[in-house]
Amino acid sequence: MDRLDKLPFDARVNIPDTVRGTELELTFAARGPDATLEQVERVFSYFSVAAEAGMFAGNVVHPAESLFRVQSKERAPRETRYRCRVRGIDRGAFRILLNVAAEMTRRGELLDAVSISGGTQDREASDLNQIMTRQYPGRARVTPFELTLSDFFFENREPLIRMQFRRTLTDDEFEQVRAVMEAWDRILMLGGYLDLADRDGDLLPEPGEFFLVEPLVIEHLLYAYQGPEESFNAVINMAVKLHTSGCQLSELEIE
Repeated sequence: MDRLDKLPFDARVNIPDTVRGTELELTFAARGPDATLEQVERVFSYFSVAAEAGMFAGNVVHPAESLFRVQSKERAPRETRYRCRVRGIDRGAFRILLNVAAEMTRRGELLDAVSISGGTQDREASDLNQIMTRQYPGRARVTPFELTLSDFFFENREPLIRMQFRRTLTDDEFEQVRAVMEAWDRILMLGGYLDLADRDGDLLPEPGEFFLVEPLVIEHLLYAYQGPEESFNAVINMAVKLHTSGCQLSELEIE
């Protein structure tokens, strides 16, 4: 069975190239008269935090140039609609979002439909098949800090991410990094990088630990990780955007 048949809701997708910037409308519709979208809205907030942090910039646009800004949110009975300003977001990010929506439905917050559309007529848009067969977002071509990746780090069920900074972070900066890594954790926990057929039953990553181990070093430890190597591109991209914003790293290590 084709993976598109396994999405447990009606998906309508028409996503333009976002390199130069575009407007997107994303709509989530619940199934059943008593259904709510509270959890879906919370999970979408994680996706938007990760996207705004540069995690889904891919390898074409520099992460510092990527943008994902929710401009409006409208609620109606059994439906929530977002209008977003988007620039430099790899379209593979929306495969991640649809995977998460499928997991939410599997867990009981039933979705009847998901719609993602926008752009102008003169841009080549990607439909559902193209999105769901697209590679996950790549990583920045150049990192302005030392990047150390252990052999087969992505096969480790308890991978460790270590960020070493050039100066001590302020409390606000530390909380900013923590919030982005928590959003990424939640996306992993909801199978964002796993198609339904690739999941190991109900076993998905658990919330990670995030702590300051030295004045200049933050570590993030994951538990029960499963997913492709590409999922870590998000962390590398985030670190590049963070570095560009003034929180400069000397090294990012994943083992």
